[in-house]
Amino acid sequence: MYADPVVINRYPLITRSEVFEFIRFAIKSNGLNPDDPRYRVTVEWSERMTRAAGTATYQLGLIKLSTKLLPRSTPEDQRQTVIHEACHLISFWKYGEAGTGHGHYWKACMRACGLAPRRCHSIPRAGLRRGRTQAVVYNRVEIQKTQPETFAFRCNCKKYTFSAERVEKVLKGETTLRCKRCESQIVACAG
Repeated sequence: MYADPVVINRYPLITRSEVFEFIRFAIKSNGLNPDDPRYRVTVEWSERMTRAAGTATYQLGLIKLSTKLLPRSTPEDQRQTVIHEACHLISFWKYGEAGTGHGHYWKACMRACGLAPRRCHSIPRAGLRRGRTQAVVYNRVEIQKTQPETFAFRCNCKKYTFSAERVEKVLKGETTLRCKRCESQIVACAG
């Protein structure tokens, strides 16, 4: 018997023209001229983004939006995400380095757009992971499932597999690994 897969609501992805309409709204709401070439914004869609719904790169005037998360969010959340990222650029344009991050300048830009300055989204991320993709079949419906990359380790009594995040902490010297059973150090397997 197969388990039922997690059902995620799918909403229509906002169009490119809607994205730029929201950006123009944010720029205008903050007292800037959206037709001024200094406030030019480039938008890219990313299939790799699975945690952040959007990101802003200040110096490039670039907004990246997640093609995996945005369809899972309501149209209002999609609008909020675009304006959120646009406000990052606007606060940087108006206040320089002091306007980066989620500080009071960014919050003021969000309020000027009539939105609460929320820092995090609540879009469901079930089933989204970065890593190698494998197909899983539930009741003859193919669903993409990802597996994070793992690395082999061993101690004197057994073998382990650890995620890339754990391995990175070990390599940086932030943590060491010891077996609870034999109390020897856990080391990476050769090859």
